[in-house]
Amino acid sequence: MKKQKQVKMNVYRDVFNSDFNISFNQPKKDRCDLCEQFAVAERNENMTMALMKNYDEHCAGKQSTEKERIKDRNGNIPVLCFDLQNVISLPHANVSNMCYKRKLNL
Repeated sequence: MKKQKQVKMNVYRDVFNSDFNISFNQPKKDRCDLCEQFAVAERNENMTMALMKNYDEHCAGKQSTEKERIKDRNGNIPVLCFDLQNVISLPHANVSNMCYKRKLNL
């Protein structure tokens, strides 16, 4: 059996980008409605105290969820997660509810 020469990652990327017109990028994170509402209010400089309070509580909940997830990963009990439906929605958006409520799928 003939031993093949290994190529570097940049050669692999160049072939896919030029020959196949496929590009590599980092996936974006979905934002929930409250996070998106906070980001828009922050950009438009019309922040309210109620929105800030809700967002702070929301972030505290996200942090406690992350701590639980880390505890599950470091524990002795196996935890399995499955994505039972992988659908790419069109048009693509970062707001999760808008993305999941679309009926047009690829």
